[in-house]
Amino acid sequence: MQEVKKIEASEIAKLLANNVSFQFIDMSDDELGRSLPFPTIPIPFTELEENIHLIDKSKLTIVGCKFGEKSFFTTYKLQTKFEFTNLQSLAGGIENLKNALKQL
Repeated sequence: MQEVKKIEASEIAKLLANNVSFQFIDMSDDELGRSLPFPTIPIPFTELEENIHLIDKSKLTIVGCKFGEKSFFTTYKLQTKFEFTNLQSLAGGIENLKNALKQL
């Protein structure tokens, strides 16, 4: 099994502080990412394949969901089936990320 890289909320905060460009794929069914302080691309878990064209392979891509499980499996699928290489799965989910960003 190919390794799935995980990124912690604190690491995303550092990316933002250093103006590092990335795209964030919101896999949550209720688009939790809308309230994040950066643009997100909402792609429900069940609609990944028909929306794959929305994801730029050349950019650092962070995949997030409510708790971190869907994003893990989505990251794995993007790596193995669609040959994405610059991917990280958000550990702990979007709610955890929101809480971490509030503390900045």
